[in-house]
Amino acid sequence: MSSTVVTVVGLALTAFVVLVAARPLWFRSWSVSRRDSEGRTVSRTRLGDAPPGSVTAVYAVVAVVLLVGTLVVRGWAVADAGCDLAEAVYQGGHGAEEWETAAEAEGLQLTTRERTSSSGTSSWTEHSLEQDGSVLASWSDAGGAWRFTCSR
Repeated sequence: MSSTVVTVVGLALTAFVVLVAARPLWFRSWSVSRRDSEGRTVSRTRLGDAPPGSVTAVYAVVAVVLLVGTLVVRGWAVADAGCDLAEAVYQGGHGAEEWETAAEAEGLQLTTRERTSSSGTSSWTEHSLEQDGSVLASWSDAGGAWRFTCSR
C-alpha cells in the first residue's frame, strides 16, 4: 500500500475524530448499541447523553491513537517501498555491472567491496545499495550463495 494513501486516509480519519472531539454536540444524535449473542439490542447509548467534556476527552485520546497509528503504518509502508525497490535492483541484475546499471536507473548508489577472511583462505563480495546516504539493502556471496538482506 502506498505511503501516500496511508497518510491521507489516516489523517482524514484523525481529522474527523478531532472534529467530533471539538464539537460533540453536533454529533449528539449518534448512538452505540450493545447486542447480545442472538443479535437483539440490549442497550443503546446516545453520544448526546454523555457530558460533552467526557466525549471530548475520549475522542481526543482516540484521535491521538489514530495519529500515532497513521505515522507508524506510514513508516512501515515507506520502508516496504524501499525494500521493494532494492529487491528489484537485486533481481534485475546478475552481476556487478548489471546491478550498477539497475541501481543508477533507480537513482541509487551501489557500493561493492571484496572481502577476505582473516586466515586468507576464503574471499567473498559484498554489495550495498544506498539511498540518500543510508543503506537500503545488501547482498553477498559469502558461504557460496548470494544472500539478499533488506536493512529497513
